[in-house]
Amino acid sequence: MRILLAMLLLLPPLLAAEPARARSGCAEAGESLHVMTLNLQFTRVWGQGRELRILAEYMAERKVDVLLLQEVSGGLLTGSASTAEELRRLLRERFDLAYELVYAPASGVRGLFTVGNAVLSRCPVVTRGIEALPEVAELRLAGGKWRLRRNVLGVEIATHRGPVAVYTTHLCADCSAEQRGVQLAEALEFIATREEGRDRPVVFGGDFNLDLFRSAGERRLYRRIRDAGFIDLAAVHRPAETLCAEPSRPDSDCTVGVADPVRPHSRRIDYLFASGPIAVTEQGVVFNPRVDGSTRAVSNHAAVAARLRLGTAGERMAHAATELPGP
Repeated sequence: MRILLAMLLLLPPLLAAEPARARSGCAEAGESLHVMTLNLQFTRVWGQGRELRILAEYMAERKVDVLLLQEVSGGLLTGSASTAEELRRLLRERFDLAYELVYAPASGVRGLFTVGNAVLSRCPVVTRGIEALPEVAELRLAGGKWRLRRNVLGVEIATHRGPVAVYTTHLCADCSAEQRGVQLAEALEFIATREEGRDRPVVFGGDFNLDLFRSAGERRLYRRIRDAGFIDLAAVHRPAETLCAEPSRPDSDCTVGVADPVRPHSRRIDYLFASGPIAVTEQGVVFNPRVDGSTRAVSNHAAVAARLRLGTAGERMAHAATELPGP
């Protein structure tokens, strides 16, 4: 089965995007926009549903407006159109919440098996765009490494303070910092092209597979994102070098190595970045049972969440001064 799924990942998807089907108002006037990003771990939720129910309950209770998802899977082998569609159904049937869904498969075969990125939004989706990222040999199979397809998904949503641009991506995992940098450069160029001449809030999140403490190359990628005008929402009031700094001693900012109690190391590789007239009023990591025993894992990743105050043109978010470790 694993070999079959791996082979399917190598095939180009036939589905470009799943159309939005419902509209609902999101954060009311004067309220913050609640945004969250999560890697669903496509092998975890098949045929179970418990994780999706926990996630749906959290979203309903905390009034999550926009959810960025990575490793969304779909097709006959998963038992549903997609895990994002299944989550959307749970939110509608159990909590009477209507979300629009945009699903951008990156790899697989339509109807049989796909994996990609998605956005669930209570705010109306106005436009959408998908950009394929350069392929990198990262999938280990039959003694070799095979190229895996990835993408970046961008949507414009309508809010009480005007349009907001939301982008999500999942960069290569088993690859070098240089290869990851090629994909990041393409994603940033895609965003820059879509945002050229505009002054609106922009959110850029996902699983970047980027660890500040892994190498100097990783830190250069982080600086590249900041140089593009983005601010790490976790590092607005705290220096980035203090967040999940000791892998053997996970803290509340780590996003992987937190769901498995026997995993020896924890890392921060999932991020929410923002730019433009926007400010963060609250930020944190959700579903981190190694730190918070009262919560349960919904993936092998924890989620990163933030409440954002949407501003007007000219307003900018300040951030903490930071000196990243090493060169």
